[in-house]
Amino acid sequence: MKNLFFLLSLMLLAALPQQLSAANPQAGLYYSINSAKNPFMAMGTQGRTITGGILASLNNFTREPTHPSFQWELRSAGDGWYYLKMIDQNLYLRLVYAGVGLGYRAQLYRYSNTDAYKFRIVNAGGKYSYIIPKIDSRKRLGLRDGGTLVGTEIVMQSPSSDRSQQWQFIPVNKMRTARVVLQSIKCLQVNDPGKEVEIFGTIYTSPVHDRTAIAEGTHLFNRPAKACIDLRRDQEYPVGSSYTIDLDNKILGGGDIYFDLIIDLFEHDGSSGNEAFEFGDHWRLSDGFNQLKTVRMEVEGTILLVNWMVQVE
Repeated sequence: MKNLFFLLSLMLLAALPQQLSAANPQAGLYYSINSAKNPFMAMGTQGRTITGGILASLNNFTREPTHPSFQWELRSAGDGWYYLKMIDQNLYLRLVYAGVGLGYRAQLYRYSNTDAYKFRIVNAGGKYSYIIPKIDSRKRLGLRDGGTLVGTEIVMQSPSSDRSQQWQFIPVNKMRTARVVLQSIKCLQVNDPGKEVEIFGTIYTSPVHDRTAIAEGTHLFNRPAKACIDLRRDQEYPVGSSYTIDLDNKILGGGDIYFDLIIDLFEHDGSSGNEAFEFGDHWRLSDGFNQLKTVRMEVEGTILLVNWMVQVE
C-alpha cells in the first residue's frame, strides 16, 4: 500500500504544471532577474534609484551585481501567485496604466493586496521563465520594443517568441560558469607557392582580474611542427576546445575581469624561416558574451582568422 501511495505521488508530481521547473525560483529567496536577450542586463530601476513610484527598467547588472535594485524576493501571494519585493525595502513591483500608446508599465510601490502586484512564474524552456501578471494572465512582462539598453522599461505585453519576454531567476551570489571556447582557425588568404599554409604553434587562454591572473589557464591549441595542420584558402579547421572557470557575481560585476587569448602560431616554410603569427586578444565584459569574436592576423600576404567566444551561464 505504501508503495502504491508513493507511485501515485510521483505521478501527481509529474502531472503538475511546469511553472517553477525552469529556474525553480522559490518564495523567500532573493534573485537577480536577468534578461534572456542580454543576460548581463537585469530587471532593476531607473538610475538604480530605490523609491516609491520609480519605473522598473533594465540596468547593467555587471557593474554592481550586489546593488539592492537588482535583488528581488519572491513572496507567496497564494494559489501560485507571487509578489516581487525589493530586498530590505517595503517596495513591490506593480503594474500601472500609463495611458494610450504606453500601456501598463512596471513601477515600485508600497505593498497592496491587489492583482496589479501579483505574478506567476511559468516555464519558458530550459533555465528561462515567463512572468505572467494576474491583472491579465494572457500577457507577459517584457522589454519595451524588445530593447536591451540601460533604461529600457519593463512593460506588460502580448505574448511573442521574442526573448525579451523571457527571464532568468539567478540566486544572489550564485557562482556563474564562464567558458572560453576556441571554435576554429580559418585560412582567408594564402601567399605560398604550394597554395597551402602549414600551421603549428599554441593558443593559450587565462582569466585575468584587475591585471592579475586569477587562475591557471590552459592551451586551447597546441601543435608541434611535426603535427602541423594544412589549410588552403577558405578552408576552416574546427578546434572546439574550451576552458571553464566558476566565478561569482561580485567578481564578474567588478567590470575589470577579462579573458586573455595569447596566440603564437607559425607558418611552416621549408625554403625559409617559419613565419610567426603572434597576436594577443582579450575579452572584456563590455564586449558582451555568448557571441562569436574573430581575430584577424596577416603575415606576408597570408591571412588567418581565429574564431573564439566566451560563454557565461
